[in-house]
Amino acid sequence: MHIWTRPTLWWRLAIVLSSGFGLILGTSSLVYFTVESNVLVFGYFAGAVYWMTKRGTADAPAPRLRGAATLYIVITGLVAHILLNHGANPLPGLTSGPDRLQNWSSFLLHYTTPVMVLLDWLCARPRNASHWRDMPLWLSFPLTYAALTMARAALFPDFPNKYPYFFFDPSGHGYGYVWGQIAQLTVEFIVLAALVVGLDRLGTAVRARLRPSSLDRPAAVEPEPAKV
Repeated sequence: MHIWTRPTLWWRLAIVLSSGFGLILGTSSLVYFTVESNVLVFGYFAGAVYWMTKRGTADAPAPRLRGAATLYIVITGLVAHILLNHGANPLPGLTSGPDRLQNWSSFLLHYTTPVMVLLDWLCARPRNASHWRDMPLWLSFPLTYAALTMARAALFPDFPNKYPYFFFDPSGHGYGYVWGQIAQLTVEFIVLAALVVGLDRLGTAVRARLRPSSLDRPAAVEPEPAKV
Protein backbone atom coordinates (compact mmCIF):
# COMPACT_ATOMS: atom_id res chain seq x y z
CA MET A 1 0.00 0.00 0.00
CA HIS A 2 1.36 3.42 -0.95
CA ILE A 3 2.07 5.66 2.05
CA TRP A 4 -0.21 8.47 0.74
CA THR A 5 -3.19 6.12 0.96
CA ARG A 6 -2.68 5.49 4.68
CA PRO A 7 -5.12 7.38 6.96
CA THR A 8 -2.42 7.71 9.62
CA LEU A 9 -0.35 9.99 7.42
CA TRP A 10 -3.29 12.31 6.74
CA TRP A 11 -4.26 12.31 10.42
CA ARG A 12 -0.76 13.40 11.42
CA LEU A 13 -0.74 16.02 8.71
CA ALA A 14 -4.02 17.34 10.18
CA ILE A 15 -2.30 17.57 13.59
CA VAL A 16 0.44 19.68 11.99
CA LEU A 17 -2.18 21.99 10.47
CA SER A 18 -4.16 22.25 13.72
CA SER A 19 -1.17 23.20 15.85
CA GLY A 20 0.33 25.37 13.10
CA PHE A 21 -2.82 27.44 12.51
CA GLY A 22 -3.37 27.71 16.25
CA LEU A 23 0.11 29.19 16.67
CA ILE A 24 -0.24 31.52 13.68
CA LEU A 25 -3.66 32.89 14.67
CA GLY A 26 -2.68 33.52 18.29
CA THR A 27 -0.70 36.32 19.88
CA SER A 28 0.77 34.44 22.86
CA SER A 29 4.51 34.10 23.30
CA LEU A 30 6.81 31.27 24.35
CA VAL A 31 6.42 32.20 28.01
CA TYR A 32 3.24 30.11 27.91
CA PHE A 33 3.41 26.34 28.30
CA THR A 34 0.57 26.14 25.78
CA VAL A 35 2.73 27.65 23.06
CA GLU A 36 5.78 25.57 23.95
CA SER A 37 3.84 22.29 23.94
CA ASN A 38 2.18 23.11 20.62
CA VAL A 39 5.52 24.08 19.06
CA LEU A 40 6.84 20.68 20.15
CA VAL A 41 3.78 18.92 18.69
CA PHE A 42 4.08 20.87 15.44
CA GLY A 43 7.78 20.07 15.09
CA TYR A 44 7.43 16.42 16.01
CA PHE A 45 4.50 15.62 13.74
CA ALA A 46 5.93 17.61 10.84
CA GLY A 47 9.04 15.49 11.22
CA ALA A 48 6.89 12.36 11.51
CA VAL A 49 5.08 13.14 8.25
CA TYR A 50 8.44 13.65 6.52
CA TRP A 51 9.79 10.41 8.03
CA MET A 52 6.73 8.42 6.95
CA THR A 53 6.86 9.67 3.35
CA LYS A 54 10.60 9.08 3.03
CA ARG A 55 10.52 5.62 4.61
CA GLY A 56 7.14 4.52 3.29
CA THR A 57 6.07 3.44 6.79
CA ALA A 58 3.03 4.04 8.98
CA ASP A 59 5.18 4.05 12.12
CA ALA A 60 6.07 7.37 13.72
CA PRO A 61 9.73 7.97 14.68
CA ALA A 62 11.24 8.57 18.13
CA PRO A 63 8.60 6.88 20.34
CA ARG A 64 9.92 8.54 23.52
CA LEU A 65 9.57 12.00 21.99
CA ARG A 66 6.10 11.10 20.75
CA GLY A 67 5.10 10.08 24.27
CA ALA A 68 6.51 13.32 25.69
CA ALA A 69 4.62 15.41 23.13
CA THR A 70 1.44 13.51 23.97
CA LEU A 71 1.85 14.11 27.70
CA TYR A 72 2.59 17.84 27.32
CA ILE A 73 -0.30 18.55 24.97
CA VAL A 74 -2.72 16.61 27.21
CA ILE A 75 -1.48 18.70 30.17
CA THR A 76 -2.12 21.81 28.07
CA GLY A 77 -5.69 20.79 27.25
CA LEU A 78 -6.67 19.74 30.77
CA VAL A 79 -5.11 22.72 32.55
CA ALA A 80 -6.74 25.14 30.09
CA HIS A 81 -10.19 23.57 30.29
CA ILE A 82 -10.30 22.88 34.03
CA LEU A 83 -8.11 25.51 35.71
CA LEU A 84 -8.16 28.43 33.28
CA ASN A 85 -11.57 28.15 31.61
CA HIS A 86 -13.32 26.47 34.56
CA GLY A 87 -15.02 23.99 32.24
CA ALA A 88 -16.68 26.66 30.11
CA ASN A 89 -17.92 25.76 26.64
CA PRO A 90 -15.34 27.11 24.13
CA LEU A 91 -17.63 26.93 21.09
CA PRO A 92 -19.69 30.17 21.37
CA GLY A 93 -16.61 32.38 21.01
CA LEU A 94 -15.81 30.85 17.61
CA THR A 95 -18.81 32.35 15.83
CA SER A 96 -19.21 35.83 17.24
CA GLY A 97 -17.34 38.65 18.90
CA PRO A 98 -14.29 40.74 17.98
CA ASP A 99 -11.81 38.13 19.25
CA ARG A 100 -12.82 35.30 16.96
CA LEU A 101 -9.32 34.71 15.60
CA GLN A 102 -7.88 34.55 19.11
CA ASN A 103 -10.70 32.25 20.17
CA TRP A 104 -10.02 29.98 17.20
CA SER A 105 -6.34 29.94 18.15
CA SER A 106 -7.23 28.97 21.72
CA PHE A 107 -9.64 26.28 20.50
CA LEU A 108 -7.06 24.73 18.18
CA LEU A 109 -4.23 24.86 20.73
CA HIS A 110 -6.21 23.77 23.80
CA TYR A 111 -8.84 21.40 22.40
CA THR A 112 -8.46 20.22 18.80
CA THR A 113 -4.74 19.47 18.87
CA PRO A 114 -4.72 17.70 22.28
CA VAL A 115 -7.64 15.45 21.30
CA MET A 116 -6.08 14.58 17.93
CA VAL A 117 -2.68 13.81 19.46
CA LEU A 118 -4.26 11.64 22.15
CA LEU A 119 -6.21 9.68 19.52
CA ASP A 120 -3.02 9.24 17.53
CA TRP A 121 -1.33 7.86 20.64
CA LEU A 122 -4.21 5.45 21.23
CA CYS A 123 -4.75 4.20 17.70
CA ALA A 124 -1.63 4.67 15.56
CA ARG A 125 1.68 2.86 15.40
CA PRO A 126 4.14 2.14 16.82
CA ARG A 127 2.38 0.42 19.71
CA ASN A 128 3.87 -0.61 23.04
CA ALA A 129 6.68 1.89 22.51
CA SER A 130 6.67 3.65 25.89
CA HIS A 131 8.14 2.52 29.19
CA TRP A 132 7.51 3.37 32.82
CA ARG A 133 11.13 4.54 33.07
CA ASP A 134 10.33 7.27 30.51
CA MET A 135 8.13 9.11 33.03
CA PRO A 136 10.90 10.98 34.96
CA LEU A 137 12.38 12.18 31.67
CA TRP A 138 8.99 13.36 30.42
CA LEU A 139 8.21 15.18 33.68
CA SER A 140 11.52 17.05 33.70
CA PHE A 141 10.22 19.51 31.08
CA PRO A 142 7.10 20.86 32.86
CA LEU A 143 8.97 20.94 36.19
CA THR A 144 11.86 22.83 34.60
CA TYR A 145 9.34 25.22 33.02
CA ALA A 146 7.87 25.96 36.46
CA ALA A 147 11.30 26.42 38.05
CA LEU A 148 12.51 28.75 35.29
CA THR A 149 9.30 30.79 35.43
CA MET A 150 9.67 31.37 39.18
CA ALA A 151 13.42 32.07 38.89
CA ARG A 152 12.87 34.55 36.04
CA ALA A 153 10.20 36.39 38.03
CA ALA A 154 12.53 36.67 41.03
CA LEU A 155 15.60 37.75 39.04
CA PHE A 156 13.83 40.04 36.58
CA PRO A 157 10.88 41.66 38.37
CA ASP A 158 10.22 43.99 35.43
CA PHE A 159 9.90 41.12 32.96
CA PRO A 160 6.62 41.50 31.03
CA ASN A 161 4.05 38.86 31.90
CA LYS A 162 6.39 37.32 34.46
CA TYR A 163 3.60 35.11 35.83
CA PRO A 164 1.92 33.64 32.73
CA TYR A 165 -0.48 31.57 34.89
CA PHE A 166 -2.31 32.59 38.06
CA PHE A 167 -0.98 29.64 40.07
CA PHE A 168 2.56 31.03 39.72
CA ASP A 169 1.62 34.46 41.11
CA PRO A 170 2.39 34.86 44.86
CA SER A 171 0.94 38.37 45.16
CA GLY A 172 -2.50 37.15 46.24
CA HIS A 173 -1.82 34.21 48.55
CA GLY A 174 1.96 34.12 49.03
CA TYR A 175 4.65 31.67 47.99
CA GLY A 176 3.20 28.90 50.15
CA TYR A 177 0.15 28.85 47.89
CA VAL A 178 2.34 28.83 44.76
CA TRP A 179 4.52 25.95 45.88
CA GLY A 180 1.44 24.07 47.03
CA GLN A 181 -0.09 24.50 43.58
CA ILE A 182 3.12 23.33 41.92
CA ALA A 183 3.27 20.27 44.20
CA GLN A 184 -0.36 19.42 43.43
CA LEU A 185 0.18 19.82 39.70
CA THR A 186 3.30 17.64 39.90
CA VAL A 187 1.30 14.80 41.44
CA GLU A 188 -1.37 15.22 38.78
CA PHE A 189 1.24 15.23 36.02
CA ILE A 190 2.73 11.99 37.39
CA VAL A 191 -0.74 10.43 37.18
CA LEU A 192 -1.15 11.72 33.61
CA ALA A 193 2.27 10.35 32.61
CA ALA A 194 1.30 6.95 34.03
CA LEU A 195 -1.98 7.19 32.13
CA VAL A 196 -0.13 7.90 28.87
CA VAL A 197 1.99 4.77 29.34
CA GLY A 198 -1.05 2.77 30.41
CA LEU A 199 -3.05 3.85 27.36
CA ASP A 200 -0.20 2.69 25.15
CA ARG A 201 -0.37 -0.71 26.83
CA LEU A 202 -4.17 -0.70 26.54
CA GLY A 203 -3.98 0.07 22.83
CA THR A 204 -1.59 -2.84 22.37
CA ALA A 205 -3.89 -5.20 24.26
CA VAL A 206 -6.97 -4.12 22.28
CA ARG A 207 -5.12 -4.49 19.00
CA ALA A 208 -3.96 -7.99 19.99
CA ARG A 209 -7.52 -9.04 20.83
CA LEU A 210 -8.90 -7.67 17.57
CA ARG A 211 -6.20 -9.36 15.52
CA PRO A 212 -5.70 -13.04 16.34
CA SER A 213 -2.07 -14.00 16.69
CA SER A 214 -0.30 -16.34 14.35
CA LEU A 215 -0.50 -19.01 17.06
CA ASP A 216 -4.28 -19.07 16.66
CA ARG A 217 -4.15 -19.57 12.92
CA PRO A 218 -4.16 -23.08 11.49
CA ALA A 219 -0.73 -24.24 10.48
CA ALA A 220 -0.07 -24.63 6.78
CA VAL A 221 -0.12 -28.23 5.60
CA GLU A 222 2.96 -29.16 3.62
CA PRO A 223 2.22 -31.18 0.46
CA GLU A 224 3.24 -34.80 0.51
CA PRO A 225 6.23 -35.72 -1.65
CA ALA A 226 5.25 -37.11 -5.01
CA LYS A 227 5.49 -40.89 -5.30
CA VAL A 228 7.73 -42.26 -8.00
